[in-house]
Amino acid sequence: MHNLFDDRFYSLREPAWHKLGLVSDVPMGAQDALARIGAYDLHLETLITSTGKVIPYKAIYRDPTPNDNVERFFNIVGSEYVLITPQNVCEVWDDYVHAPIETMGILGKGEQLFMTTHLSDINIKGDPIKNYLLGYFPYSGFEAINFAITGLRVVCNNTLVAGRAIASETIKIIHNETAKDRMIASLSGIIERANKRVELLTQAYSMFSEHHITKEEQLHVHEKVYPIPAPYKASALLNAADNQTRKERNEYDIKWYGEARNLVDGLFAGKLTGHCDATNGTAWGLYNAYVEFSDQRYSKNDQVRAERAIWGWDSSIKEKAYNELVKVCR
Repeated sequence: MHNLFDDRFYSLREPAWHKLGLVSDVPMGAQDALARIGAYDLHLETLITSTGKVIPYKAIYRDPTPNDNVERFFNIVGSEYVLITPQNVCEVWDDYVHAPIETMGILGKGEQLFMTTHLSDINIKGDPIKNYLLGYFPYSGFEAINFAITGLRVVCNNTLVAGRAIASETIKIIHNETAKDRMIASLSGIIERANKRVELLTQAYSMFSEHHITKEEQLHVHEKVYPIPAPYKASALLNAADNQTRKERNEYDIKWYGEARNLVDGLFAGKLTGHCDATNGTAWGLYNAYVEFSDQRYSKNDQVRAERAIWGWDSSIKEKAYNELVKVCR
């Protein structure tokens, strides 16, 4: 499902799968892209009771648009909420990113805006890795502004969720009085920093692709990434119920970590998406197995899966795998 608002989507040169919006052969900045697909206005309103008392909360509204000629209410937010409008976002992006927009889309009824800029690519023995700077700007009142480095070209709601899930780096900015300054600080020089990071990752990933993993090395990395705990021993300091609770948790952890290792091993053995010579038996293949397992194992709730992959435990798993494989390859 694309969930685009009134087909408001821009793409540089390459049409999206949904074939909607504007495809341009001429590179343009964020402000121009927004104007071409249909800029719209958001505002905050103070809440007042029927007796005239001011409530310390605000409401996010979208003004009517030509094809949706009603005012849309998005949500109630706290008094500290500062609205960074789509126009504000695009001005900052153009001033500090200094690169053409790759894609831009508006979702729902205007509650979400995303945009991407293409960064340098990585190529590991013919295994290409695309890199994009993704900006995600929610106006639902529930989420923060996100900037992420991702390997997915975001063109709709589904690819937005997936792109956030596989992001290698994310910055989160709360909608408060410092939001615009933090956006500027985050985006200042981000292309140069991202491209430098791509250079470093290219070196590391190339090293991974040259190193064939032994069974002993594979087990060593597993023990660091998915350490199976020792069986629980009852403590005389705890009552029977607490000991039983800890025993059951310990048994669950032992089973889960063992199953996680087996699933990663299965991916590494040839079930990887995009399995190729560069991943066949190499540290690059094992790293991709950890990443694919971490990113794909939550499927019922895409939002939870994305947030865990970016900020939560799954993100730390990928970092551990990367760090341990660097040590093994050296």
